[in-house]
Amino acid sequence: MINNVLQVKKQEKIFKINQVAEILQVHQQTLRNWERHGLIKPLRTGRVRIYSDEDLKLCEKIKTLSGKGVSLRGIKEVISMTNRKAEDSTASLV
Repeated sequence: MINNVLQVKKQEKIFKINQVAEILQVHQQTLRNWERHGLIKPLRTGRVRIYSDEDLKLCEKIKTLSGKGVSLRGIKEVISMTNRKAEDSTASLV
């Protein structure tokens, strides 16, 4: 786990939950709720959540969809479909 965190630190900027909450103007509990529902999976070191730039972008997308009235279940489907599309595009390049 520590190696994963070190790898993220070398590659991109990282954020703690309080920083992400402040940037997105949401409560930290909202981010924890999204994690409980499987929408985001930040790295963890003990009790500390570590968010990457990519995690932050995903959180922005979740906030936008939620603000438009999409349920958490619906958001999870959108994320899943987006990931499948990206995987299909990558597979077609090989």
